[in-house]
Amino acid sequence: WKKIKMIKDSVLIKAINNLDSSSRNKYFLYLFGQVALSLLDLFGLVCIGTLAALSVSGVQSELPGSRVSRIVEFLGLEGLTLQNKVAGLAIMAMTSLIIRTLLSILITRKGMSFLSFLGARMARDLVARYSLQDRTGLLRFSEQYRWTTESIGLFELCDHLA
Repeated sequence: WKKIKMIKDSVLIKAINNLDSSSRNKYFLYLFGQVALSLLDLFGLVCIGTLAALSVSGVQSELPGSRVSRIVEFLGLEGLTLQNKVAGLAIMAMTSLIIRTLLSILITRKGMSFLSFLGARMARDLVARYSLQDRTGLLRFSEQYRWTTESIGLFELCDHLA
């Protein structure tokens, strides 16, 4: 229970709860896109690793290991010659990594635009609220300002980490 309370009280959860539902959905879609890009990247690296292992075993005129054989079978390349397996793996790796790069450019550009828009909108709302506040309400406002600025910084940090 203590860990659940810690998660609920975390700055990330408070920052996400600070967003309206439409922005929250867009933010989760952006995070899902980053995870999908990572999986595509991982697939390309698996193809490269399998290609390297297959090439080494082929040069040594040995049978590939069981893991390599399972991956080759999973990708549907088991009936091909060694050269065709290597070519197929190279094409799959190259294609997945190129697609990942192009999608990464698109998603990152859209994500940065979205996060910039969120930051500008939060700043605008804060300034509007501040200008309407009397001096006694400033203490309560400054606490909300602190959470909003932490939210903006946290979203930007999450974007850079992704």
